[in-house]
Amino acid sequence: METRYECIVLNEDHVPTIFGTMMEVVELVVELQACGWSLEELHCQHPYLALERVTELRRAAYPSPVIAPLQAHGLR
Repeated sequence: METRYECIVLNEDHVPTIFGTMMEVVELVVELQACGWSLEELHCQHPYLALERVTELRRAAYPSPVIAPLQAHGLR
């Protein structure tokens, strides 16, 4: 099942996972928050994820605080 992000899909249990892997998005978010890793460190810990994909996942997990108000007003 598709989501609005190319790198995130819903598995058969409707759990967001990283496209092409079995890794759940929540695992990546927890590692970013709990470990305080940079995107480069996260990529080193998960070399099967391209750095571009890690960057895209980070944007999906932590959208810009500027975008949310714009979306709320239908401006984006």
